Amino acid sequence: MKIKEKIFGDVIVLEQKVHRDNRGYFFEMSKSSLLKEAGIFETFNQTNVSFSSAQYTLRGLHTQLGDHAQAKLLSVINGSILDVIVNIDRTSKHFGHWGAVQLKANGPKSIYIPPHYLHGFATLEPCSTVIYQCSAEYSPEHEKTVHFADPQLQIGWGSDRDKFVLSEKDQKGISFEQFVAHISS
Repeated sequence: MKIKEKIFGDVIVLEQKVHRDNRGYFFEMSKSSLLKEAGIFETFNQTNVSFSSAQYTLRGLHTQLGDHAQAKLLSVINGSILDVIVNIDRTSKHFGHWGAVQLKANGPKSIYIPPHYLHGFATLEPCSTVIYQCSAEYSPEHEKTVHFADPQLQIGWGSDRDKFVLSEKDQKGISFEQFVAHISS
């Protein structure tokens, strides 16, 4: 496992070493000692699997606040996604900026996302499966959803927004301006 790139200095894209033979392949998705070498010291307390049957399924932009904020370590195990992060650390020079990385099952790459980010992804092909570990358990009362097409953020999702398949919760996401007002109060 090695660091492939960094986004905003603290979001880390990792590339796993793949062992291939006539049976297929094997790789370590995460390994505590290697994560620590990469500067990732989180303890992950919940593992989630997200399957999306349709291409252009969009999930996000989500975060949890306070003591329930979640760092995430995310990998694609089938299909491909565009993974998007937005910095919400008000003390950062990157506050309000977004970044994106494409993750594919045949990559394989993982992305580490610290707790001070909004996170979302769009599937680039049907039947995409994402597995992600979280440092805190899911807490719906501490979750915030920002609308994926917020005009202030101007995220380049790479597709016509009318094609996206969204949950009702994600369709009703608040504006980034409302989110900033909430975290500032």
